[in-house]
Amino acid sequence: AYPNLFTPRKYKDERGGESGEPKYDFRGVIELTHPDMPEMRKKLVEAAHNAWPNAQFTDPNQPNYLEVDWCLRSGDKIADKAALKAKDPNAKRNQEAFRGKLVLISRGQYAPWLSAVLNGLIVDYHLSGNERMAAEPYFYGGVQVLVQVQLVAYQVGDNKPVVTAYPNVVLSLNQGDK
Repeated sequence: AYPNLFTPRKYKDERGGESGEPKYDFRGVIELTHPDMPEMRKKLVEAAHNAWPNAQFTDPNQPNYLEVDWCLRSGDKIADKAALKAKDPNAKRNQEAFRGKLVLISRGQYAPWLSAVLNGLIVDYHLSGNERMAAEPYFYGGVQVLVQVQLVAYQVGDNKPVVTAYPNVVLSLNQGDK
């Protein structure tokens, strides 16, 4: 959902102003029953454990529990938040598509490698120039993709700890409803 893989953009802060470095990003919508979910969750906790080895991430009732801002989020929570905040009915409706799913939020400063399945073959697109822009029709909201992300855990100052997913490779299967 909302792939932004061709031109990096800045994000709005809490006050609505743009902040930070421009980034490439996408939201991967994942079924709760996807067979890779147990392994994905394991990798997220592993990334957090590598950064904070003495912390507990799975049970808030345990000592040393550390609340983390995970890159894998509840679609229900995203939809609920949009319903409370959005003034535009279309924005609310768009977020409703996340209900009953998980959403992987992936952002990075560097352009991910892009490939697409065309006529049964994988076609790679270079990281810049006109050839990369030729891939744009194959990367739209609703397209099915295979992705490779790099999970990184960090904390800046007293802010909440974060496990983020940097996009490395996005392969469009060239299927899916817009």
